[in-house]
Amino acid sequence: MTLTVANNADTTSVPILTPPARILPVVPKDYPFNGLTPDQKTKMVEFRSTHLSSVFAGLTGTPCANEKEFADDVCLLKFLKATKWDLLASVKRLQETLQWRRDFRPTECDTDDPAIQAVNAVGSTYFNGFDKFCRPILVLVSRLGSDVKDYDASLRLSLYTLEKGTKLMPPGVTQLNVVCDYSGMTMFNGYPLSVTSKFLGILAKHYPEMLGTLVNRPVLHFAIPDNFFPLQILINPSWYMPIAFTVLGPFIDPVTKSKMRFANPGGAVITKPENGTGGWCNILDIVDADQLSVEFGGSLPFVFDADTYWKAFVAVPM
Repeated sequence: MTLTVANNADTTSVPILTPPARILPVVPKDYPFNGLTPDQKTKMVEFRSTHLSSVFAGLTGTPCANEKEFADDVCLLKFLKATKWDLLASVKRLQETLQWRRDFRPTECDTDDPAIQAVNAVGSTYFNGFDKFCRPILVLVSRLGSDVKDYDASLRLSLYTLEKGTKLMPPGVTQLNVVCDYSGMTMFNGYPLSVTSKFLGILAKHYPEMLGTLVNRPVLHFAIPDNFFPLQILINPSWYMPIAFTVLGPFIDPVTKSKMRFANPGGAVITKPENGTGGWCNILDIVDADQLSVEFGGSLPFVFDADTYWKAFVAVPM
């Protein structure tokens, strides 16, 4: 089963990839140093002036495009936060990430590759809308995982999609809001847990501080936390969620898990939240209705269409 556009004049398949002006953040003049303590600011300066050159000197292989631009102050701050301000641990982790980026090259994806296009056609991963904090909304439809036949292509497209997501962020925004639709999800039609755990492992190690919110329907809403994804919301969580949590729990940072929220477009609490999560919420407190699809409780009459989405997605500059 794949997602396709309905032939209805009242629906749209054009994704929202530009935030409305009303939610654009005001960026402080000293961003991203605003709010940091004197000691934290000193570590930021030391990271760049003392350690960054040696980090690049220790890398092997062909440099990625805009590699040094990637290691900007916002990036350094993310790694410092992820290691709880352990400077040497941050230096080591950044070097490992930069080496991984040279080896895997997540910003490079052949969008004309039939295997990549086939994964897109499934409709299991796409951007559409922005939350109230101007974070791009990444939609994950878990029940379509079994329609993906090439998991290597799926992983590459998923990471390329994350990279594109950073380009959708206006200045001052560094996280995503992930809406994970778990409606109809079972152990038979979702992504294999081995594939999911591999993806989560890469995210946890190489994309710190990136997830702001996630919604699942039965929605799992993920908000990108301080270390991984800030907030996560499960919408209409299915019976399969406890099993998934048991297997994937070791890969989820406790800070990230605490920011997971459960939501149901109908408003009913239909399952007990997992221990360590943030409990139930109203998703419209996080996302304006006109930025959220009707199926998730919003007012946007969006229906995914592979060709329409792919054209808009590929047009986003990398």
